Amino acid sequence: MPEDKYCFKPFPGVRTFGEQLRHIAAVQWVIAAGILGMKVPVDVGDGDSGPILMTGKQEILKYARDSFTYMLRAILTTDDRNHLELIPHPFDPENRRIERLTLIAAYASHGWNHYGQMVVYARMNGIIPPAP
Repeated sequence: MPEDKYCFKPFPGVRTFGEQLRHIAAVQWVIAAGILGMKVPVDVGDGDSGPILMTGKQEILKYARDSFTYMLRAILTTDDRNHLELIPHPFDPENRRIERLTLIAAYASHGWNHYGQMVVYARMNGIIPPAP
């Protein structure tokens, strides 16, 4: 998506293309930190939207790429000994626990859901997105 389209939203009341990408990244940062049992190492805003003032394509892409790297780091700590370990759910205010592997699976489906939305955003702007 070209930088001038990062502010595109198909309808009022939905996220822009850039906000979608920032959201995916923020959630990945939070989930990965939860899997690792660490504090989130970057600004994630409210944990859902990411840093609100981050609007440029290059900074959003870096934020997203870094979140994928951090998420991979978290996934690689999961193995046969700990994949069913109950850990605090990073988005549950009551601090309920969830299996580590379940959290990883939820992360994957979350990303694909938003990828599908972003494909529509791109196509609405005459852009054929690359195959995943």
